[in-house]
Parts: sequence; C-alpha cells; structure tokens
Amino acid sequence: MAFLNAIYRNGIWLSIPLFFIFAGLLIFSIMGLVRLGAASHLVTLPLLEQQPVQFSEAGKVALSLEGPRLSKRFSELTFELVSPDKTVLTGSTAWLHARTSGMSTIKMELLAFTLGSPGQYLLRVKNLGANREEDKGIRIIFSKPHLPQMVGYILGIILSAGLTIGSVVLFILRLVNKGSAS
Repeated sequence: MAFLNAIYRNGIWLSIPLFFIFAGLLIFSIMGLVRLGAASHLVTLPLLEQQPVQFSEAGKVALSLEGPRLSKRFSELTFELVSPDKTVLTGSTAWLHARTSGMSTIKMELLAFTLGSPGQYLLRVKNLGANREEDKGIRIIFSKPHLPQMVGYILGIILSAGLTIGSVVLFILRLVNKGSAS
C-alpha cells in the first residue's frame, strides 16, 4: 500500500513522463504492426488455375487469399505447389488463420508450405471452375508467416494504450485532488 500511496502522492510528476513513455510504446507498436504486413509480403498473384511463382529463399511461406467480403470463393478452392524438381507440396492448414479486414475486402491466411529450396514453383488452384465476375477482385498472396509477431504487436498496443490512459487518469485525479493526499 505504501508503494501505491507514493505513486499517488507524486502522481503529477510521475504521470507526465509515463504518458510520453507509454505513448511512444503505443506508436512503436502500431508502426511495427503496420510494417509487419509489408515486410513479410513476398508475391501477389491473380486468381488463375495454374501459374509460376518465383521464391528467392527456402523456408515456410503462407498462402493467403484477398477478396471481397462475404465471398464464398475462398472455401471452394484447394491449392498445391509443385517444386522445381516436380514434387507436389501440399499445404498444411494453420490452426489460427491470420485475418486482415478492410471495409470491402478481407485477407485470410489459408495454408502454409515449406519450401525445400529457392526457385520457380508452379501454383495449381483446383475447383476453380468457370471464371466468375468476382474473380477479378480476388488475389493470391504469398508471405512469410507472421502470426506470432502480429499477436505480440497487438498485445503491445493493448498494454501501452491502457497504460497511457492510466497515466492520464492519474494526472487528472491528482490534479483534481491536489490538496487531499499530501
């Protein structure tokens, strides 16, 4: 209790630097989250039945679909990636699908592939059927998996926003009750 009383007694002087520290952490977390999407992006492709994809490094890649909201096109499609040595790679479904939503579009991570080597791969889309009008707005996006980093930045935003608000509340409470807790 003595610690909390000391914080309250010195609230005006503590809350001002704490506000700037926590606001800086909030800005850092928001900017990191925004940059994360661009930094992990590898390639964007149109929705076609078969097309080549060039990867410059081996490792895990995530396949996402981006398209109009409420489109049922995402659930109908299956994907496979054929390596340069003609091995068919089947993607593994993620437990948690990373999702990014806009006003009219949504981007959802569907599969993860493990690439054995860099090179030109062949992407096959099955169950595509005849071209539809909505296909023009759908894009296939390959990126590096980044869900753990995204969760970390979101938790950082929540924590730093709460602490920023807390420092403002401490300042206001201490300013209003200036003479009562001396």
